[in-house]
Amino acid sequence: MDSKVREGIELMAAGEKAISKKSFFGGKKPDYDDAVHSFEQAAIIFKNARAYDQAVEAHIKAADCHKNLDSLFLAAKQLESAANISVQQTRRLDDAADLYRRTSDYFLAHGSPDRAAEMLEKAAKAMEPVNLDASIQLYDDACSTYEAEEKLRFGLDTFKRYIAVLIRNKRYPKAVEVSLRLVDANLKIENRTGFNKQGLATIIIALLVGDEVAAGKHFASFSCVNGFADSEDGRTAAELLRAFDSRDSGLLEETLTRSSIQFLDNEVARAALTLKITSGGMFNNAVGLGVANDDDALL
Repeated sequence: MDSKVREGIELMAAGEKAISKKSFFGGKKPDYDDAVHSFEQAAIIFKNARAYDQAVEAHIKAADCHKNLDSLFLAAKQLESAANISVQQTRRLDDAADLYRRTSDYFLAHGSPDRAAEMLEKAAKAMEPVNLDASIQLYDDACSTYEAEEKLRFGLDTFKRYIAVLIRNKRYPKAVEVSLRLVDANLKIENRTGFNKQGLATIIIALLVGDEVAAGKHFASFSCVNGFADSEDGRTAAELLRAFDSRDSGLLEETLTRSSIQFLDNEVARAALTLKITSGGMFNNAVGLGVANDDDALL
């Protein structure tokens, strides 16, 4: 056995002994301060010795000690370290996702919702290669945390990465739903550039679904917000809808070369290039480029 690993094992034993301490009267009186020091030192030694499973165990035990000491932030940091090792070294992705979720709970309880959401996204990324549905749910939970805790400005990139995963896996209806949430987030934080850009992206994704009527309704709704219709993104969206309305493949191809589409997030821009006009479309002029009524408005 490697001498460093042996040293780590001895520190783990010291930590367990500190937890098992008893009072003068025989009752339990754990010394979590001593224990956490031993476990943290053991985790470092195990990691340096590439004994990664033991390092994960040491980090988890250190986290439990910090929790018992009412140090939720430090407990979260220890669990995050354990999760990182599970992703990067042992490739136990299910375990990593569980650890990131626990980390998220601790950060949220500590009053750090942005860090809590970040951990949920890390869990989502860990799960994507092995369980797409679980990954999507974790992304959704991360975005919901930003929404519920009114930290939208910190969550914009997470929403974009979530949409990218959905588009990459052709989950277009869900991508429309999440894109509309991002449109709303940009509006709430008064990010008009982001609003216009995501409005265009939403219309493209709706067209990818094949729902030209919904795409037209989204355009009408976004146009109720001052500046969208006159923006480059708004004009591009209008041309896309006009191309589908008139079944004009040439106009579609020309519109897809516009810089406003090229500057969209990569997955959206790439997917936009796959748009095709089929004969006998169901586009409805009445809602295509007109003004939405109050029931149709999304914003």
